[in-house]
Amino acid sequence: MLGRVALLAASAAAARGSQGCGKSPPVATGRTVVRHVEVEGLRRLYRLHIPASYDASKPTPLILSHGGWTVSAEEDEHDSGLSELAEEAGYVVAYAQGWADNPHPGGGFNWDSWNAVGTVESDQQKPGCYAWGGTAQYCYTSCAERTTEPFVGCDKTGCDWTTCVDSTTFNVALLDLLEDELCVDVTREYATGQSNGAIYSFRLGVELAGRLAAIAPISGSFMNGYIDAPAVPVPVLDCTGTHDVTVPINDTTYGDGPVSNEGWIYSLMSDIFAVWEPANGCEDEPASQWKTPQDGVDELYCWGKTCGGNPVVRCAWNGAHNYFGNEGSKNSRLVWNFVSQFTKESHLGRGEVDASSESRFSEGLVSSARPAAAALAVEREVAEAAEDGRGRAHYGDPAFGCRADEDEVFLGIDGRVCAPAKTGRSGAPTCAVGGYRNVENGCPADHPWSPGDATKLSTTCLAVSGNATAKVGTDFHCVLTCDREMSATAKDPEADAACPRGARCVVGHTRLLHTGVCLYE
Repeated sequence: MLGRVALLAASAAAARGSQGCGKSPPVATGRTVVRHVEVEGLRRLYRLHIPASYDASKPTPLILSHGGWTVSAEEDEHDSGLSELAEEAGYVVAYAQGWADNPHPGGGFNWDSWNAVGTVESDQQKPGCYAWGGTAQYCYTSCAERTTEPFVGCDKTGCDWTTCVDSTTFNVALLDLLEDELCVDVTREYATGQSNGAIYSFRLGVELAGRLAAIAPISGSFMNGYIDAPAVPVPVLDCTGTHDVTVPINDTTYGDGPVSNEGWIYSLMSDIFAVWEPANGCEDEPASQWKTPQDGVDELYCWGKTCGGNPVVRCAWNGAHNYFGNEGSKNSRLVWNFVSQFTKESHLGRGEVDASSESRFSEGLVSSARPAAAALAVEREVAEAAEDGRGRAHYGDPAFGCRADEDEVFLGIDGRVCAPAKTGRSGAPTCAVGGYRNVENGCPADHPWSPGDATKLSTTCLAVSGNATAKVGTDFHCVLTCDREMSATAKDPEADAACPRGARCVVGHTRLLHTGVCLYE
């Protein structure tokens, strides 16, 4: 298989052991251990998994993983699937946890986040969101306390949405620590992440270009106006679901740009690659299919350019805003199969670089035309729903008809719902878009009877439409959202039961991966 060939090719390159070679590992192998490191006066948490096969005399690849917005390192470990595969593939993986200095209460979750520059530097020239999407609820203390121009406090539109604490200082300190304590192959240090963690992985690929051998962002891009490229080549694979409207990477319906369903503005992946490809050495090379062992799984298709040995690749799959395949075992193999092909022989350790060396890889592209970027056709069945005894409440099953003030709204392939319409005559929303448990958002609070814990339910206004051709930001509807206690790829029966009978709590359609939307089949 291509993945096995690639792994052998990378292993054939000369490994370079870190200062930790020969030392006993600081924690037990074959399991995950919670650890902390002091960075600029802050006690930062990370989870470390050293495979049972670890040999302190043999340089070992290292992956840094970053969870999405409000996602803990523990949840990222479960959802990414990287620890289980580490036991098979033999790499070390560290799950760095973001910083959560947001004073607003969460529904059993912290506001863990990554400062990816554009996430906290919204202004009139490079707005991070539209006025109808901003909210002061996302203002972190470290941002509110800023006193230096041009970014003083949080932006007035409410587009700053992560911590302002520097994230790269933490990541560098963590890499240095692991090199000191473990026998790390410093030519094979990689980064990945999902959502906000993917946005940050792109940023880390730029800031640590001399150190990282490859990156694999999952469902992420750059914020509007903040595209950047590495000073030296860094192979990259981005994988995003074709139904992702939380961090979209393509024009969101007919050329409005990549605007999310909550009003946040991102960058086109084509624009990102337009600067990353020349940085990686691409010339007049046509895009070709990038073959993976998982081709066709959840309709996965990858394509890109080899760029003389430092490929720039993007993948699409039949899903929304989540880890690839909504399953850790699928996600981890996609990530590892890509990054494991690359070494950065110029990295001497602890960020020191030998400029005379070059990155190496095992070529994985084969000639093939890129498929048309059309929406995937899916079949759906109308499920029977029992009479709930509450009459025609809002947020009901479209199979039984919607109220006069509602439209039937489909959210990708995941389901549909009767959604109260909230678009004014001027085209502006008559509800407050986004936020978490905003009881004054203008959305109806009534809903069909819930067989479970209805306290898990709340309403959210989104820029979603009952018209498939409507531009994002021109049509607004309310949906019934459900708090989840499980991670993004795990089943959550209690959250499903909280939704009205016949509906289930589906993650991947709001910025918060700890909330889902109650949808019917």
